[in-house]
Amino acid sequence: MTAKIKIHMFGKKNEVVPTSCGWGPSTACGPGEDLTTMEMYKEVKTFLEGTDIKDKIEMNFIDLETDDLNGYEDEMKIVEKRSEHPITFIEGKPAFVGNVDKMRMYLTIRRILKNMK
Repeated sequence: MTAKIKIHMFGKKNEVVPTSCGWGPSTACGPGEDLTTMEMYKEVKTFLEGTDIKDKIEMNFIDLETDDLNGYEDEMKIVEKRSEHPITFIEGKPAFVGNVDKMRMYLTIRRILKNMK
């Protein structure tokens, strides 16, 4: 069995992540349902676990306020330079900043898997 693709989302679990709507935040186009970072993480993870790639990924949330950040030195160099969170890394490379579109995440991982063959 090949190693699983590692996905790490760094953020503050109770911080609200504004969803984008066109050219601005959700409040620019009417009432929106902005989720906390942890709610968004769980939503994305649940979505991915319902797809054909579920056995090929390992997804973790790293809370910038409470978790041990040792072992994530390279990622933290990027996280500390950005004011917007969360930042999602796939295989140690930054892939998403802020709100994560579930389908874009899925397609990104599928592309990585295809290139691994």
